[in-house]
Amino acid sequence: MKNSMVPSPGSFKVLSGSFQISSVLASQLSDPQLSILEEDNEGLQFSTLSDTDERAVGPAEESYVLDISQDEIEISASGRKGFFNGILTLSQLYLREGPELNCCRIEDTPLFNNRAVMLDISRNRVYRMEYLKEMIRKFALLKFNQLQLYMENTFDYRGHETACRDSSPLTPDDIRELDTFCRERGIELVPNQNSFGHMERWLRHPEYHGIAEAPDGFIDPEGVFRPESSTLYPGTDKSMDFIRGLYDQLLPCFTSRRINIGCDETWDLGKGRSREAVEKAGVGRVYLEFVNRLINEAEGRGYSVQLWADIILNHPELLSELAGEVTAVNWGYEPDHPFEKETTVLKKSGLDFYVCTGTSSWNAPAARWEAAYENIRNGAFWAEKNGASGYMVTDWGDNGHWNQPAASWPGFLMAAQGAWGGADSMSADQAVAALDLFLYKNSAASKAHRILGSLYLENSHVLHNGSVFTYMMMDPFYPYYRGEYGACRKAGTGKAQELIERVGVLLAEAALEGDYPHRQELELMHGFCRFSVNLTEGIFRTGGSEWQGLVAGERRALAEELRELSERFAAVWELSCRPGGLADSLEKLKSWLERLES
Repeated sequence: MKNSMVPSPGSFKVLSGSFQISSVLASQLSDPQLSILEEDNEGLQFSTLSDTDERAVGPAEESYVLDISQDEIEISASGRKGFFNGILTLSQLYLREGPELNCCRIEDTPLFNNRAVMLDISRNRVYRMEYLKEMIRKFALLKFNQLQLYMENTFDYRGHETACRDSSPLTPDDIRELDTFCRERGIELVPNQNSFGHMERWLRHPEYHGIAEAPDGFIDPEGVFRPESSTLYPGTDKSMDFIRGLYDQLLPCFTSRRINIGCDETWDLGKGRSREAVEKAGVGRVYLEFVNRLINEAEGRGYSVQLWADIILNHPELLSELAGEVTAVNWGYEPDHPFEKETTVLKKSGLDFYVCTGTSSWNAPAARWEAAYENIRNGAFWAEKNGASGYMVTDWGDNGHWNQPAASWPGFLMAAQGAWGGADSMSADQAVAALDLFLYKNSAASKAHRILGSLYLENSHVLHNGSVFTYMMMDPFYPYYRGEYGACRKAGTGKAQELIERVGVLLAEAALEGDYPHRQELELMHGFCRFSVNLTEGIFRTGGSEWQGLVAGERRALAEELRELSERFAAVWELSCRPGGLADSLEKLKSWLERLES
């Protein structure tokens, strides 16, 4: 039982006998909320642990002891956070076993007191409220206690309708409702507004060109021309006035006193209007001066500041000059990301920091299971080793967010374990059993998901942030890996077709019922995996790397397959997400279809 729970408890001792949960308590455990701590539940007792109590499991305020005997359930902790963590564990036991619980004793304490999830709602997918709430319920059960919704232009900012209206943005009332919903479940909803880089969804519009670093476009770090500026021009007060206006509207909707101001990947800084300033002072100094203005603005409003650490880590000599009390969020999403080096630098600087890993679900039809595991484990190891104050997992939607939401759950499950128990507590296959509880309630479906998540390994040539199956599909609008396609072709596709067929058998065996979106998401993941493998093998047979080399019969078959997938993609999208962004994602699929039909 211990190893099938996520996060698994530090100590789990099974005892003889069982306890029957009342119908009232069972109802509360179906969706546990903090209010349960104030209510009188027959058979459920709370007791306070002192530092000298022999049952104490650690100094953390979130530690707890859960005792289930034949007569009662007792949760012991030093305060509300610990008591509620005990309730969350009890809820998982109930959801797995039903109302008759085996007697046991659990002693548990988290490694990190800050355990965060960040969802990308700016790359086309803005989740429907009910779907988002269902995700939050699951995050609470996994003992995450912070949630961030990554925003660029997906808040309904008054006066900025041109940039926001087509995204189906969250309204102030939506945020307030979500804030309350999170707090009721022990989660802090932290405002997240990128405030320097990744502003192209604003800066593409003529009315914002005055605050754009490179309004006529720029060459990105990979040598590809981008027609839209992505970075605010720091040399004008209008940029700060713009950000102040966003904060004025966004921040009052949250009860949290933290804010993530972003500031990552300022790719075009110094390539446009700031060129002269950068040549004179250096790009790090120009970056720092604007970031410090942002920090001072947020702290002046009473907020503690988080910001992405990638740019400032390129200029470690400037770390000591960051204004205020900042939390640097050290992100990296590949198995070999240099967390050892980067967290060592942050530790020596004295800065507070989180380590941030990813679900490896973007740029992949069904995520990259092993890559996610190694990345999450590596991040958890160095976060503990070098004293991070928190651990975060991110879920991105690069290049149209056509990866399905269900694909991200193995990463969420792995990260929940890493954030609670650390790297040594993790198992790559632990998430398979957990998928049964959190997503499918069907072992055949979970096995199918596991196979799809490892499909990318059938081509042994490692590509950054994705696989050849992904990048062959994306090539018409994402040409970054063309130089590696020859090596990919030599590596072949292994048993990919055989695995696709095996998943089809498992899905038929699963016979998933109901209309809850995860069923359709899994089936769509299978469809995209099949298409990507068929396309890749077809291109490999041409001896080249271009779609144009496909023979006519293959092109027609692939086009028919893609049309059907596009229709299903739109239908499944509507089950979980608002309409804004769908047209852009479909445009990506349309570009593939045009290649096949040209």
